[in-house]
Amino acid sequence: MTRSRAITLVLGVVALFVFSFWRLFPGENGAATPVAPSSRKDPSARGGLFDFGGQVMGTTYSVRCELPSGVSTQQAQEVVHRSLDEVDKMMSTYKIDSELSQLNAAPAGEVRRVSPPLLEVLQLSEQVHKQSGGAFDVTVGPLVAAWGFGSAAQSDPPTEAELEKARAAVGFSLIQIDPGGSTVQKTVPELKIDLSAVAKGYGVDRAALALAALGVQNYLVEVGGELRFLGDKPATSGKRAPWLLAIEEPVAEGRRLHATFSAPREGGALATSGDYRNFREEEGSLVSHILDPRSGAPVPRRTASVSVYRPRAAEADALATALFVLSPTESLALAEQEGWAIYLLVHQPGGGFKSIQSPAFGRLGPTEVTLPGR
Repeated sequence: MTRSRAITLVLGVVALFVFSFWRLFPGENGAATPVAPSSRKDPSARGGLFDFGGQVMGTTYSVRCELPSGVSTQQAQEVVHRSLDEVDKMMSTYKIDSELSQLNAAPAGEVRRVSPPLLEVLQLSEQVHKQSGGAFDVTVGPLVAAWGFGSAAQSDPPTEAELEKARAAVGFSLIQIDPGGSTVQKTVPELKIDLSAVAKGYGVDRAALALAALGVQNYLVEVGGELRFLGDKPATSGKRAPWLLAIEEPVAEGRRLHATFSAPREGGALATSGDYRNFREEEGSLVSHILDPRSGAPVPRRTASVSVYRPRAAEADALATALFVLSPTESLALAEQEGWAIYLLVHQPGGGFKSIQSPAFGRLGPTEVTLPGR
């Protein structure tokens, strides 16, 4: 097969079956308001492949799967949407009656019992916080608000006094989690927990587990760009093939592919963090929406995007943010130490990007795609 024909074939497959990766900052499309799963008027099967989707958690979701005998598309839709809706009701920062919002509104020192899912996400967040040396911190909410990337968006940068006040309410040490129970308490009243960098991934995991409980063994679940997959992609010809995944070129204008790879049949998850979809310009410089909780400032323009492959989407989601905050050198060193599969696209001084991958990601076999006109 010639190189040009191979590229054409890859792009054809990608156009039909791949989901691009990009991080949507929660709430940028408005408060999370679940609606009926109807991104397609009539979910349909083509050679055993069922497609459906909808809106939830302030973004969209898509599912492709092969349903076992006796399971209807409606059943699959219902369990997926219910799973995502439940996570939204627990972890949304935009719903004032969510479990997380109630925890954030609680006075300092009040011991609050939390649900097992919320406790699980907080414990995972604490784990990634420690692994990354503080680069990941779900208490970053006050800083997000100070820089104008929260619900009350603003264009002016914060004053030093505003930043100092925000920093005083940021730090995982300000949350006390009972390791042997199910209680959490804040130690300062201004502390606000923001799970935007892990909740969508956790929702993907819950949706995938709900499908597995129905006996679904081949699926690809995507929520706001975070993915979890298992098994193979059914084909109308009767032949089966791996799910083909893509990493997006981190450019603000339009969308194009950077690399593709076949998803391992045993399953896993992939999440990507980048600042090329959500940023603002100040005095000729781009200001990232991703903040370094250690300094309180937006992350410098060095890494364009980080993609992380892990068994669970929640972990991949959190790690993608943590590794974006770290420098490319620090990210790669930590990934090699921990055995994580990561793929970095790094800004180059003269423009363009340099790709760097950990040894574990290299074993997945990513293939760069040359698009017409590049």
